[in-house]
Amino acid sequence: MKKLQKLLVLSACIVFFAITFYIPITSVASADNKKNCDPLTANPTVVLTSPNSANGEGVFQIGRRSYQVKYTVTIGTLTPQPNGNVTGLSSHVFDFYQNRKLIGSINTTDTNTLIPTQTPGLFQLQTTLTIVSGTKRFKNSCGELSANAMVDFVNGTATSMLSGSVCDCPGNGNNDDDD
Repeated sequence: MKKLQKLLVLSACIVFFAITFYIPITSVASADNKKNCDPLTANPTVVLTSPNSANGEGVFQIGRRSYQVKYTVTIGTLTPQPNGNVTGLSSHVFDFYQNRKLIGSINTTDTNTLIPTQTPGLFQLQTTLTIVSGTKRFKNSCGELSANAMVDFVNGTATSMLSGSVCDCPGNGNNDDDD
């Protein structure tokens, strides 16, 4: 009987230590699998192509590298708020080029707030872009970007400043391309 009691106490201790030390360590590792983050900055130009889409381009700096980038924006439903702001969701597909060759893409889902200015049709746009996947060179990308823009709905254009971090997150993204 004493052997059974010792075995139960030993088992309880093992379970206690496993819960106390092992689970928190693995939880933190899986919740924050970001590695090798590089800063991203850009000042792209944007042209509104329809009420729910836009195209943009510019030079994006990620870490020490510069890329020519072309992108599309899909604009979801916009909801007017009581304070006069307009909120909504969108997504981006950023195509990165070096020497005119597509080297990979980054895909985001976004939250947006349009804030009216004193000029009719001119809005300040604040956007948080969450990197959800990528291809080729950016196949394991994750991270978060912030965009501040002035959107001119009268002329269908926008100028923006984009900044944030692009990280390598194993297991995130589309792994069908290894280029």
